[in-house]
Amino acid sequence: MKNYSIAVMLVTAMVLMTGCGMGNAVEHRQSSGSYIGFVTQVEAKELLINDIWFSVQEAVVINGNGDEIPVEDVGLGDKVKVEADGEISESHPRRAEAEKMSLLSDEGSMKECHAVRLVLQDPRFSEVMLRSVTKEVPGVYDVRFTDPSIGMDVKVVVNLQHERVMVPARPVAN
Repeated sequence: MKNYSIAVMLVTAMVLMTGCGMGNAVEHRQSSGSYIGFVTQVEAKELLINDIWFSVQEAVVINGNGDEIPVEDVGLGDKVKVEADGEISESHPRRAEAEKMSLLSDEGSMKECHAVRLVLQDPRFSEVMLRSVTKEVPGVYDVRFTDPSIGMDVKVVVNLQHERVMVPARPVAN
């Protein structure tokens, strides 16, 4: 009976480990929804917002006044709320179709946009896949992102008053 139990446990473990193996280009999907983030790359009719490439060919874009504007008016560093149409692939980076986009232009969002733009303009970073923007104290933001070109997660502190992006002397664990 003891050998039988061990054999069953070994077979179960092998089945579980086979299911957890690393696959090539396995793509999981999640349903559509609403996402808030910052535009960090623009290519043709696609925008990278945080870590999702949104196709915006059919998207309706609304500015802060509630007016419809051309998608070409959405720029780097803009904070947007995106309504995704259909499924969002779990590839890296993820991909989705944008149905509607709203530019967020309240005072807090505009300060966050300024902090993100300073990071995007910094020559030390070639690619930015934003993870978070957090206000530390008035005028100072903690910006966390992944830079795929160097394969690292990065944390910087942005001082809006002095328009400076400061990288901590020591890497910070995320």
